[in-house]
Amino acid sequence: MTSEHSIVDGQELTSSGQTFVLGFFGPGSTKDRYVGIWYKDIIPQTVVWVANRNKPLNDSHGNLTIGADGNLVLLDGAKNIVWSTRSPRVLIQEPCVKLLDSGNLVLMSGDSSGNSIWQSFDYPTDTLLPGMRFGWDKNSGLNRYLTSWKSPSDPSKGNFTYTFDHTEFPEMVIRQGPRIMFRAGIWNGVQVNADPWSSFTAFKPKMSVTSDEVLYWDEPGDRISRFVMRDNGLAERYIWDNQTLSWVKILEARKDFCDNYGACGVNGICNINDVPVYCDCLKGFKPESLAEWNAFNWSSGCTRRTPLGCNKDDKFEKLSWVKLPMLLQFWTQNSLSLEECKVECLKNCSCTAYAYSAMDGGPHGCLIWFGDLVDMRLLLSKEGAQQDLYVRLAASEVESNPIASKRKVAAVVISVSMAVLLLCSTLYLVKKYKEQKITTNLGQIYHNEEEALPLFDMLSILVATNNFSRENQIGEGGFGPVYKAWMLWKEGRTLEIMDINLDLTAISSELQRCLQVGLLCVQKFPEDRPTMLSVLFMLANGCMTLPEPKLPAFFEEEFHDCSEEENYSNNAMTITLPEART
Repeated sequence: MTSEHSIVDGQELTSSGQTFVLGFFGPGSTKDRYVGIWYKDIIPQTVVWVANRNKPLNDSHGNLTIGADGNLVLLDGAKNIVWSTRSPRVLIQEPCVKLLDSGNLVLMSGDSSGNSIWQSFDYPTDTLLPGMRFGWDKNSGLNRYLTSWKSPSDPSKGNFTYTFDHTEFPEMVIRQGPRIMFRAGIWNGVQVNADPWSSFTAFKPKMSVTSDEVLYWDEPGDRISRFVMRDNGLAERYIWDNQTLSWVKILEARKDFCDNYGACGVNGICNINDVPVYCDCLKGFKPESLAEWNAFNWSSGCTRRTPLGCNKDDKFEKLSWVKLPMLLQFWTQNSLSLEECKVECLKNCSCTAYAYSAMDGGPHGCLIWFGDLVDMRLLLSKEGAQQDLYVRLAASEVESNPIASKRKVAAVVISVSMAVLLLCSTLYLVKKYKEQKITTNLGQIYHNEEEALPLFDMLSILVATNNFSRENQIGEGGFGPVYKAWMLWKEGRTLEIMDINLDLTAISSELQRCLQVGLLCVQKFPEDRPTMLSVLFMLANGCMTLPEPKLPAFFEEEFHDCSEEENYSNNAMTITLPEART
């Protein structure tokens, strides 16, 4: 494209290898028009760069051309400049514009040198393509980072950014506005501390950290790939599958709970494999709020059990295969050995931890943290270079037997499991209880008859205080209690399950939700049944939308008639406690 040509709405500029297209587009159902770059033969349209993302055209009269000063400009129907490359360089000869097969739009000098005056790769939007540099360059003054779209139909700058923090120990960070949502871990010269780079054929990650630049890029591989900062706050890696003709997600930042920044608060450490209590306090620390900790709210973090002696008697606890804490208050010295780093830490009462970095593939020096330690997790992989963290403790904490600060909730998990199973196996029994209008003296069990009884406690009371034969539990016609409960659910008669003597005004929604979760637990196919961890979240989050239950696995033929059995006992119940599926 030269100064003698322009592109209007409906026309396109295609790369020489027919890989990418530059043109006008309108995302979703919007009437706004934008100039962007997308893959030529991939459907649905996948846009990788937008020029006028914050200044859309409101009609189809846009014109992309080269202005008199040599810059590439976008004009509206009234010839007003909507967007421009704004290159400060003076062009001697007539420039030209090329769209490369890498997806890079380049404004070039028309002389024999063919120097690049401006390129879209220096101004990314939400997508990182192979060959595109991500990070800052001291010489050019550029800081390249990703900014999400506002929504799938609005490419203007959204709330989420993916960028580098720090220069000497760079970290890739996702922010929502100024708030950190995720960080990938400290670059140690070999890899990112919390995300060891595996061997990929679709792309090859590279990084350069010098006094002049902090840059990350992907070298092209054998597949089409892209990295996207999405409008929902997730940063994801995709490759194109030529067999299914679709994008396949292969990597994701914020892949689990422990990837959320500061998930366990200050001085806490996260372990995604320790279900459902992901958080623990570091050795020598205790929960700041035990009540919050026991309620699965770990945001308040942990505080020291024993104050530091602030002398040489303090000891250090070694932690291996952990994500190093965020560099909030830190100090580094590349001439100190590991032992010298320890001595330096002991000199300052504010020093709380130290590590020995491995920058540039070898010993770099001492890295010291001050104050609270934030955003640590146990690593999922034990591959690559390991950096141990040494946490400072009072001598008595190291010399004494380890004391677990985590409040285990095995009893909670068991009780929830029992409650769900109770619900699934006794719903019909409870209905019969209601029909026969047997009175339960709840006041003998609870001091206040008017207090709102937790649904699970209520079920336990109903089962424990009534005397039914197994024949009654099975019901007329051989239908099981779960099937009966499912029929009531489908007919919108959920409240008929409970005793008429109970006040259901305070618990009707809880009852319906618990019944729905119980029915999901007995779906016919295993893939339709939630894990016990999912059950916990479903019951704890009342605003969460639950899947619609299908016909349960307990059909009439699965319940054999017990009326001919001579031996059975009244007031008997068998409860099986299965292990939660992973």
